[in-house]
Amino acid sequence: MSLSLQSVLDAQWLAYQVQMYYASDSNRREEILKTFNIFPDKFDHMAVVHELNAEIESGVVMGTNKDLE
Repeated sequence: MSLSLQSVLDAQWLAYQVQMYYASDSNRREEILKTFNIFPDKFDHMAVVHELNAEIESGVVMGTNKDLE
């Protein structure tokens, strides 16, 4: 069984996002995790989207599938 390039990229992206939250000193990200794990009924997925967009806009996250073409 071989893995497609897309599934490898998806796995790397997911691993990066896990690292972004669990290995960060950000109080905001800690609050998002706390809400997700302790108060899931109050969790807003858009908070994750906003954090990821901020990370991309900061230039920390670079590279796209187009870079591989």
